[in-house]
Amino acid sequence: MHPELAASRVTRRGLVLAAGASAVLTACSGRGPARTLRLASGEPSGTYHRFGELLATSAAGSRLTIETIETDGSSHNVRLLLAGGAELGLSHADTAPTDGTVTSIGRVYENYLQVVVPEDSDVAVPADLRGRRIVLGAAGSGVAEVTGPRLLAVAGLTGKVETVNMRLPQAVAGLRAGDVDAFVWSSGFPTPMLDAPGVRFLPLTAGIQLMQRAHPGLYDRVRLPGTDIETIGIANLFLARTDLPGEDAADLADLLVSHASELIPEHALGTQFLDLQSLIGTYPIPLHPGAAARYRSLHG
Repeated sequence: MHPELAASRVTRRGLVLAAGASAVLTACSGRGPARTLRLASGEPSGTYHRFGELLATSAAGSRLTIETIETDGSSHNVRLLLAGGAELGLSHADTAPTDGTVTSIGRVYENYLQVVVPEDSDVAVPADLRGRRIVLGAAGSGVAEVTGPRLLAVAGLTGKVETVNMRLPQAVAGLRAGDVDAFVWSSGFPTPMLDAPGVRFLPLTAGIQLMQRAHPGLYDRVRLPGTDIETIGIANLFLARTDLPGEDAADLADLLVSHASELIPEHALGTQFLDLQSLIGTYPIPLHPGAAARYRSLHG
């Protein structure tokens, strides 16, 4: 078995029901045979996994059954897609491969890059972390492999900090115990585990323009919702294997549009892209032809 597959845990969701489907999904259900699609999502503490659960629930009553796969994040998800361990996956736009090996069903929401320190820390901006110990996300996350190293580079911290990899619960515990000085996390906002006293978010104002110049089109200047803290926004893409049948991609596009209000995690306060105009903005990954055709038909 491929090591990425062995490291994943599959949770069954979205069992096909006989009744309760929306009119759109009922119409879609006759387009092809019943299908089970595996969705590489994320770690349980994050928005990716919750979005996957909501999507699986919304698929109930359609011809599609969604199985969510717990993973470490974007990079893990991409590897599962390429290895054939999943048909679908969620990924940061900056982590998705641009060599034509994957395609996209849509852009679904904004991730917020968060650098978290203890509330009483003397660290004011990322540059102050020189010489400190930092958690750079879980080992298979986009933060660990792409976004975090880029942030360290623009902050002048490459090779100047000690980096370790942990999932969010371990990172929070390490921060509270004083074993680490900060951690980098990317998700919707607020993340329930971080919506509590004792932690503080660093402003990333100084690095935003540098990130945008170095990697055009991938990073947005945003504020953490409900705060005045500037940070870096990264679009989340709903990816698919290039061999996903067109009818499956079309039905998934229908799900995103017709169940948009049901696909927003309860805690998420940030930007959602679940409308026709925004869903199609999947740079740098092209839309799956089946999804593109369905969006055109829905747009009229």
